Amino acid sequence: MNKYIFIQSYPPFKIALKLLAKFHTDFKCTIFIFENNSLFLFFKSLNHKFFNNQIDVIFIPAFKSSLPYPIKSFFHKRYLNETYKTFFSDIRDSDIYFISKEFTDHQYYILDKLKKINTLCHIPDPGCDVYKMSDGKPSTLIEAVRWFHLMFIFGKDIRVGNPGREGVASFYKISDKFYDKYINTKFTKLDREELLSDLVIDNYSFSTKYDYDVLYVDKEMITTNLSNPQQLKKELDKIFKVILKYFNGKKIGKKYAGIRSSDQGKGMINEGFALDDSVPVELFYGEKVKLYLGVTSTGLANIESGFTISIAYLINYKDVTRRDNSVANQERRKKNKIYYPKDLKELDTLLAEKFKLK
Repeated sequence: MNKYIFIQSYPPFKIALKLLAKFHTDFKCTIFIFENNSLFLFFKSLNHKFFNNQIDVIFIPAFKSSLPYPIKSFFHKRYLNETYKTFFSDIRDSDIYFISKEFTDHQYYILDKLKKINTLCHIPDPGCDVYKMSDGKPSTLIEAVRWFHLMFIFGKDIRVGNPGREGVASFYKISDKFYDKYINTKFTKLDREELLSDLVIDNYSFSTKYDYDVLYVDKEMITTNLSNPQQLKKELDKIFKVILKYFNGKKIGKKYAGIRSSDQGKGMINEGFALDDSVPVELFYGEKVKLYLGVTSTGLANIESGFTISIAYLINYKDVTRRDNSVANQERRKKNKIYYPKDLKELDTLLAEKFKLK
């Protein structure tokens, strides 16, 4: 039986990696990467470096059109149908593993067409662990109109998502009714952790490619309208002036957020060098890293051992509520202690207690 994996974002990459490692020697394996070109480049590199190009790695681009509504909707639906015919119509009697039950639409369209002739297997996305996801209802007339529009394009079982708490941007999900009726194998979070328990992530590390003492995990603050670019630049300059008291600027590795990172954002920090954009930050962790540094991210939260500092309170947010919600999410996800200095003096003290001046 052939194995197919659907993935769209970085947080569940370990799940996809484990499935490929588990199945690739005995089954034909194909991984479909939806809309995320950086993730596609990563799995292509991974396939070449560790799997001897035995995996079929296929990119499914996002639909783009400048046409006005409702004409755009008809072209979108036609695009999905053509995508299905090109890449998916021959898939039958196979296991299909998917991770994005929430924050998805294109995957739902494909799964809906494949559900009766394949075995659908869902593994929970670790990026959603901090939420209590369920079907929601449109909260405004505009949201209701958009929901009906998406049901026309994707199908009747697309739903507005309810994350179980306030402060989360609007998103869409596969309906609970569809999930309960058509998903053949439903992994729990415990099942997922058991699946991953023997994954030796160091076997796929990219950290030996570079020499760094500090791993900076970037957060895109500009295109997301979280911070003023000029003010952010000044604040980062001051922060790294403190960092340079303890570390050589040439040994700072900067991990940017792939397709989400802007050129302006990448130019905010003068020190150090950029690591491969497409490679997940987890594959740059290692014993050689003396300091992990960042704002807030799953990449920072996933660090299991090491000295980790968040600079979330050292940079200016346009909306401190967004900062506080992001910090709260990171604290829910964290696997190790994360320090949050409130000013540069506290940052300096933290570093002085841990490291001697270089």
